[in-house]
Amino acid sequence: TFVTVLTDVVPSGAISGNTHTVKAPALTTSLASTPVTQTYVKGSTNVPMLGVNLKAGDGAAITVTAITLTGSIDAVEGLPAASTAMVQGFDNNGDFDVSVADDVLSCKLMDGSTQVGETKSPTTSSTEGSGGLLQYTNLNLAIAASATKTLTLKCDISNSAFRNSDAEVVSFSVQAAADVTAQDTDGNNVVPTGTANANTVPATGGTTAVQIGIAESGSLTFTLAPDDAESEASLAIAGASNVVLAKYRVTAATEELKIVKVKAHLDTPASKRSVTSLSLYDGSTLLAGPVAITAESASSTAQFSGMNFIIPKDGSKTLTLKGALNTISAGAITGDDLKARLHLPGTTVTTAGATIGDDTTSFEARGTSSSTVIRQPISSVNTELAGNSKLLRKSKPTVSLASLPTTVMVNGGGTVAYRFTVTADAAENISLKKVSFKGAVSGGGDETVTSPAVREVGQGSDLSASGTVQGLWLEGSGTTQCGFAAATSTLCVTVVFNSEQVVAAGTSKTYELRVTTAGFSTAGESLSTTLLGDSANAVGELDTLVAGILTGPKTGIDAVDGGTDGTYNFLWSDNSAIPHNDTIDSGNGNNAVAAGSNDWTNGYVVKVVPGDAQTLTRS
Repeated sequence: TFVTVLTDVVPSGAISGNTHTVKAPALTTSLASTPVTQTYVKGSTNVPMLGVNLKAGDGAAITVTAITLTGSIDAVEGLPAASTAMVQGFDNNGDFDVSVADDVLSCKLMDGSTQVGETKSPTTSSTEGSGGLLQYTNLNLAIAASATKTLTLKCDISNSAFRNSDAEVVSFSVQAAADVTAQDTDGNNVVPTGTANANTVPATGGTTAVQIGIAESGSLTFTLAPDDAESEASLAIAGASNVVLAKYRVTAATEELKIVKVKAHLDTPASKRSVTSLSLYDGSTLLAGPVAITAESASSTAQFSGMNFIIPKDGSKTLTLKGALNTISAGAITGDDLKARLHLPGTTVTTAGATIGDDTTSFEARGTSSSTVIRQPISSVNTELAGNSKLLRKSKPTVSLASLPTTVMVNGGGTVAYRFTVTADAAENISLKKVSFKGAVSGGGDETVTSPAVREVGQGSDLSASGTVQGLWLEGSGTTQCGFAAATSTLCVTVVFNSEQVVAAGTSKTYELRVTTAGFSTAGESLSTTLLGDSANAVGELDTLVAGILTGPKTGIDAVDGGTDGTYNFLWSDNSAIPHNDTIDSGNGNNAVAAGSNDWTNGYVVKVVPGDAQTLTRS
């Protein structure tokens, strides 16, 4: 029996197998994304100077057996820059000669947290463009097919770097592909491709992508931290502890630094009577204090020492200054401004004929891993970094918006234009004497707003008071006692209570402004009302002040205990005077009668005035 191929074998044609691709073992070298160019201080250890990616090809696993890294240096450039001329090994600059081996003591290759090979030191040379080599052998670094290993070079910098009083710049590179020696799984040599951070002209000075600057010491910068609910200008209750007076943002450049000593003082020396001690905090952690305030020639000062406030390299932290406040009965004075300043000595010797820059004892910061000592952190004149005003009061009001009974405008008397709630702090009663409002009218020009009155919500009658409306088209030109100019579309409403309105400690009362409205006859016409505050502090007795004010009640403050005389918008008292009263002096701001108690103040930094607007709209 015979087999005929063409008829008896299926298939009768050629049979094709699968395609097999033969790939040669390969290794590619490239620069890793980290570390990047940055600056360290002399004496720093474990400084990351170079990252090298080693990628095996798809064909086979690779074993790296040796790597040579080339060190380059610039002796006089200063800090790293894209144009820095990096010379291999030794930079011959006459009086400024320096080598890589001078500045870099030793280096190790790290695969994550594991050291690869031995610790090496750069080779020495006195010939420009030579030396500076790190030669790692017997590595036996296995890289699986298609995998990548990233090695990081970490070095110790000499304490003698920053030679000739000048910063140096160093870098390391896989200068040529052949500087990496590798084998495949059969022991055959593999010729790598690629470089990492190669010097463009190593013999006479070229550029490298990643450079490490070496500075003499780190530096600190101080700014006010962004205002928050604790550090913003506000009222402070007498007798309170841990009151935030200021927050400072501290940034360390080039190295990690530790502040061990700093001085703070009160902006107003007399306010020492209202603060028993100062303390410094890192968040909720006490750093130093409490330190009693001592009187100096022009300030009330607290010197802190023995601190351990650490700011990370090229990072920032917030330093918080807090105060323990005295009580009114023990001598604190309502209205004292507890604004505090951080004293930062400068290096300038003289300015405007006054000797400065000689303070080398009040401030000290140290490098956590170097010999850096900073006693004058400011490179110019002394700086006094001031926080916000913190005004001492025995008690304080908190004002909040309350919902209107309706937002629809209806002409007639008793129109509720605004509602607000006043809450007294638990420390003491608060008293109200005057409230003021700004109204904005949108309409055709014949609208009127008259007969202002204030009523406690839930009561059947208005409070006994004297009220007036200024501005709009009811008055001529001029400045209203609310502090803004009269205009055809705005009005100033003031209500002065004949007897002070008392809100008991720890309780609240809600009030409403009631007015008579007319002429709001077209849909969309509206009255928008805002409770007003004040923009400057004043503490003293109630007084009548008339200068520059349009007609109407002129009750203000004769600021005998701080601030400026003025007709303010929101008058209240913390009841700190003994005895307290709401007698209005008729001396026109000069304390001529002195019948009133001096514990009245205004709406400056009261939370929250001015309040949001409330609007009535004709439907």
